Amino acid sequence: MTARRRARAARAARAARVTASSAIGAYQRWVSPHKGFACACRVHEGRASCSTFARRAIGIHGLWRGLGASRARLRRCGEVHRRVHGDRRPGSGLTLAPLAARRARHQRGDCDPG
Repeated sequence: MTARRRARAARAARAARVTASSAIGAYQRWVSPHKGFACACRVHEGRASCSTFARRAIGIHGLWRGLGASRARLRRCGEVHRRVHGDRRPGSGLTLAPLAARRARHQRGDCDPG
């Protein structure tokens, strides 16, 4: 691979990282404050929100490795939510954890993508 191709590939990778980071920033700025619930990892475990984690992971590790780490984090966030509030997925039966009755509905904290 020539130096020119490597430079072009590096510019394309940087553009992809910046685009993904900007999209996450727009989500944090305009969508997240109005959606009505918060990230379970942030609320129940005191960690950074999943979107903040994703933005940092993409900035540090690059787009593909950062997206992989973000997907794993979203899966763990869904597990935290189900551990605290009970499993409410279709077909799972409604099993509520004791804490769920005390939590406000608007703070359900479900970041599970699937």
